[in-house]
Amino acid sequence: MDDTSHTMVSELPRMTVRTRVVHGATKGFLAIFTASERILLPAFQLLLAKKERLRSSLSLIATITILLLAVITVKLLSLGAVGNDETPLVSDFYRQITSGMSASSLYSVGGLTYEAPKLKLSRYKVMPSDNLWLISKRTGLRMDTIISINKLNSAVGIHAGMTLLIPNRNGIMYTAREKDTLASIAEKYTADKGEILKANEMRTDEISKGDMLFIPGGRLSNLERAERLGILFMCPLPPYYKFTGGFGMRRDPFTRVMAFHKGIDLGYYEGAPVFAAKEGQVVFVGDKHGYGNVVIIQHPGGYSSYYGHLSAFATGYGANVPAGKVIGYVGSTGYSTGSHVHFEIRKDGRAIDPLSVTSLR
Repeated sequence: MDDTSHTMVSELPRMTVRTRVVHGATKGFLAIFTASERILLPAFQLLLAKKERLRSSLSLIATITILLLAVITVKLLSLGAVGNDETPLVSDFYRQITSGMSASSLYSVGGLTYEAPKLKLSRYKVMPSDNLWLISKRTGLRMDTIISINKLNSAVGIHAGMTLLIPNRNGIMYTAREKDTLASIAEKYTADKGEILKANEMRTDEISKGDMLFIPGGRLSNLERAERLGILFMCPLPPYYKFTGGFGMRRDPFTRVMAFHKGIDLGYYEGAPVFAAKEGQVVFVGDKHGYGNVVIIQHPGGYSSYYGHLSAFATGYGANVPAGKVIGYVGSTGYSTGSHVHFEIRKDGRAIDPLSVTSLR
């Protein structure tokens, strides 16, 4: 999608005022919804218990009430005010009503026509105290949406002064692949094809490999979300480890020559347990040059993790291990100057900084 032809970029103050107004209205509506859920349904049951003659019309009354609430909820969804993963005011009752249904299909149930809003973008300048969660709250958007629209490889990469693009509705950017069709993309993300067409100002549903599309209501996969939020892997050691060596260029402790370090070093006492940082299959257990005793685990998504300098093993080749499973014990075997674990993560065979995909900081 070309930003200059397919989107309108407005100033942040206008977006902020609109967001506050919509959020205020949302809280009012949702308060009414919550009260009606708690009051109307028990009232129906009470009337049924006292007056048997209402039994025949009870289901009709309940259906009309629920449909009315569903239509108003969808209207709020179309404004971008509801549907945030972190919106606590939306109860499970209303989530179940709208589950698996597009906005247009919900509107059609109530005899209405749904008009999907055009995609508009505003600019947001990151404040010193900001993080992704706070920006999500402030804009009323899912973190998935902010990550995808701005092509953020890591949520940790957000810093004060940078400018983020903020859309007027939830969704994600998608790059069309070979053999993709608009129908297959809509089905993959449980989206409405008409909404995709309108959001991207497309006149036909023909797409080509490499086309960038905004998918209204789309979400990142669990794997993509964990990658971007930096929580894909857990710490391989118990608490109170000591960070003794970082990823990247550093001076070799033996030769004093600058060399590339493919992982990070975490110091701990010898014999302490070492955990699998993510579920996967053990593909190597043994001695490897430089690593000493090492366990290598293959993970979904093209990832693998290395645990080097172990004093002993607690797993075997081919084992399927869950995250948190003890796979070995801290040692100082191989190319090592003291008791620690060399923790390395590779993506499609290339070493990446473990700090970018773990909760380690």
